[in-house]
Amino acid sequence: MFKYLRLVFVSGFNILWCYFKWMVRYSNHPEKYPFEKRYKAVRDVVKQFAIHCRMQWNIEGIEYLNKAEKPVVIIANHLSMMDIVCLIAISERPITFVAKKEVYKYPFVGRCLKSIDGLFLDRSDLRQNVKIIGEAVSDITSGKCSIGIYPEGTRLKNLEEKTGEFHPGSLKIAVRSKADIVCLAEYGTFRPLPKELNYKSYPIQFKFFEPISFEEYGKLSTTELSTLLHDKVAEEVERMKVVDKEYMDKKLYKKKLTYQWWRKYFDDQSR
Repeated sequence: MFKYLRLVFVSGFNILWCYFKWMVRYSNHPEKYPFEKRYKAVRDVVKQFAIHCRMQWNIEGIEYLNKAEKPVVIIANHLSMMDIVCLIAISERPITFVAKKEVYKYPFVGRCLKSIDGLFLDRSDLRQNVKIIGEAVSDITSGKCSIGIYPEGTRLKNLEEKTGEFHPGSLKIAVRSKADIVCLAEYGTFRPLPKELNYKSYPIQFKFFEPISFEEYGKLSTTELSTLLHDKVAEEVERMKVVDKEYMDKKLYKKKLTYQWWRKYFDDQSR
């Protein structure tokens, strides 16, 4: 309970202020405001929230995302709704997401995604799926933004299990747009929010892989491509689990770190 009270005290009022100041307007009428302006506003509030969640970042390869010359498709494993929050926080380049339609109703994350033109997929409606894929391809080819996709289709609920299979259909956006694919392996994002985990810091690992160009994957079927990407991400996630266990066994998460440390570390890693 104290964990949530602290978050409400240090971050809740800022979120409420942003909610009424611009979030409702941006999410209800995004067409009235430049995309870059909306993304910056969302990233600012998300970054502050991430800092107050006391995440201890370990980020590799962020330059593949922030220094990309054109929009990319990000393929990542899925552990928590905090995955989206973290990725927005560290991505200086505009990014939006393809998410299941249920996310649309989430109070904070749903509003943020609607404000940055998030695409909400109804997996039971084939016609709507085709439309969403077309919109995502248009966003990439027009140079508007990168697209984040979690091809497992749902978050991994049992952390003892390995990364779930990637659905080949989720890769049609990359194939049709001929965009570079940046794989992302992540671990630890499931920790900041559950009430039973009340640490002084929450270790989060992110690793971005070198982009894979359309020339490299264009001749593969979506099934072959999904297997290739899955194996790359899943292998790294298993390595992350080993590193994470060593960290937790040493109880380094009990080390008290200052707000200034988190802010500096965050800024250094996101450059």
